[in-house]
Amino acid sequence: MVSRSEREGVKRNGKRDRILQAAERVFTRFGYKKATMQEIAAEAGISKGAIYMFFKSKEELFKTLVRRNMRKWWEIIEKAAKAKSDPRDKIRAATLAKLTYAQKFVSAKRLSERHFEEARQFIEKELEWLEEREAELLERMFIEGQRQKIFVRVPDVKLVAFALVRAMREFEVPWVFAGRKISTRKKVDLLMNLLFKGIEVRPSSS
Repeated sequence: MVSRSEREGVKRNGKRDRILQAAERVFTRFGYKKATMQEIAAEAGISKGAIYMFFKSKEELFKTLVRRNMRKWWEIIEKAAKAKSDPRDKIRAATLAKLTYAQKFVSAKRLSERHFEEARQFIEKELEWLEEREAELLERMFIEGQRQKIFVRVPDVKLVAFALVRAMREFEVPWVFAGRKISTRKKVDLLMNLLFKGIEVRPSSS
């Protein structure tokens, strides 16, 4: 039998999710700066005071949304990499999954670079968290590739992995907001061809 406290917990979590879903729609519609807690409350069908039972400010509410989406993004990236065996395929699959999810999310929510720029201060910290996870994943792939004699050995694999993640970020933001002028798969193929030319072991000419 479900206890009263458990029922109340389920009800409370349901209301919290409703607030988050409503907030995502309002932030998407108006952007972070113009969105108000009153509009979020109206969208969720609750009082503004009820929101403050869960989130102390608009900033905290927005950060919670960003954090939740970043965690989901990471799960998709990690799952794509685990589905492959060859280290090169792992890197390619993870990168493709990352860009595809980002592009679909931006398209579905009708987001623009304006949305990104005005909320950058809140997004940056979570992007750094995601980059750390990606760098750790890449480091493991590089080490695996070195063991299989697919990739050349480098003095500091951790540094190379982190530098690559940071470099790729410079491509990712404009590409994601560019729509489908170039297909996501072609973008990834271009990046991977450049990357693998630099780190793959070359056959001996002798």
